[in-house]
Amino acid sequence: MKIDTVTDLVGTLDQDLILYLWRIQEHELVPDAPVVASVHREESSHGTAGRSLARAFPAALRVTLSAGGRVGRFLSLVRVTVDKSRKNSTPVASQHVTAGEPGCSRFLPLPTASIGPQTTTLSADSYEAPGQFVTKDAVTPTGATGCDLLPFSPTLTATADGRTSAANGAGLRVEISQPLEQSNVKSVSVQPPKELTARGTTVAAACPEATFLADPSGCAGAQVGTVTASTPLLPDALAGPVYLVAHPTGLPTIEALLQGHKLSIDLSGTITFTATGLNSTFGAVPDAPITSFVLDLPPGPHSALASTTGVCSGPLTMPTTIIGQSGARIQQATPITVTDCPPKAPTLLKLKILRARVKGAVATLLVQVPRAGTLTARGKGLRKTSRKVTKAGKVTLKLRLSKSGRALRARRHRAHRKLNVPVTLHLGPLRASRTLVFK
Repeated sequence: MKIDTVTDLVGTLDQDLILYLWRIQEHELVPDAPVVASVHREESSHGTAGRSLARAFPAALRVTLSAGGRVGRFLSLVRVTVDKSRKNSTPVASQHVTAGEPGCSRFLPLPTASIGPQTTTLSADSYEAPGQFVTKDAVTPTGATGCDLLPFSPTLTATADGRTSAANGAGLRVEISQPLEQSNVKSVSVQPPKELTARGTTVAAACPEATFLADPSGCAGAQVGTVTASTPLLPDALAGPVYLVAHPTGLPTIEALLQGHKLSIDLSGTITFTATGLNSTFGAVPDAPITSFVLDLPPGPHSALASTTGVCSGPLTMPTTIIGQSGARIQQATPITVTDCPPKAPTLLKLKILRARVKGAVATLLVQVPRAGTLTARGKGLRKTSRKVTKAGKVTLKLRLSKSGRALRARRHRAHRKLNVPVTLHLGPLRASRTLVFK
């Protein structure tokens, strides 16, 4: 295929290529300046169907595009060698590299959703007339292909703050991490455990939608947390506040603002109440690679969450659904790590006489012992008795009257009176007492 001018170059835009080419460097390329370009198709070296568009003109650029496998996530620009001694010459040597290999520059991420139609725009200007762009749009009706071949293995972790209170509510931190070269995340849905509920006072003070749309900084009183996202497309993370925003109808939404590098991205999360509890969903995540995403809803005067029972009483899990741009789905019960729980009060050990039965000169005691040790019984008129206890539980202990105790009981019996004998049990420092009645 031969292209004579920039206008023709733009007009023959390949519909499978996603590329915004603002300026072709190292050569003054202007409308009506002759160029030579070629277009060819090839198979990926990694066994996945790939497509590449090679335009060889004196600007010394080569464009490689693959659709799937290890090299299918980024558009790469690679310099080619041209012979500038001959006007309008074609390249005499080129270097073909793929994404991730030395010499390759990742230029633009490719979509990971097989959704069409998709519009591609190519614009080019010249050094002689900068800012005067020649632009052409092309529509791909079917969208990208091969997205279902991409892996999808994001991980979600959750941490709850154990310092819950009526004044500061409860806190929850959710983090998603994902390797590169995978289908991007499209939506995330979580259902906090019943121990964590929406805080009524915070919901009532949600920022009005009109205020948020006019200037989010006017919603400072409705800020419930912060958000951070890291992407290989930027040198450092995007970060910003999280607001609770009220709407004319329906429940409030969670609005997470990612800001930085002259960007401002609003991730909107819906809140619903189901038969099984509170549910929150971020259903429209942009199709971009995100290696780390952290949503932090801390405890405080304006906390998003509350807990009347606390979160330190036992294991907590959170049903989670993560859906990829490719349609891949992960469903799991995410365990919640709980931090900063107050120390548990020491269990008070107690020695207790559960039952006492007296028959003749013998008393039988049923005793609840809280630990191992030596259990002893003493009382005036009783024989000293002891028993080795190997573990906590119920123990039977038999006590007999001493010689003097039997004589006293006989005298009381003849006088038609009962003999009351106090007894004290010892298990280390623990004590328990009861009065035994001998007839």
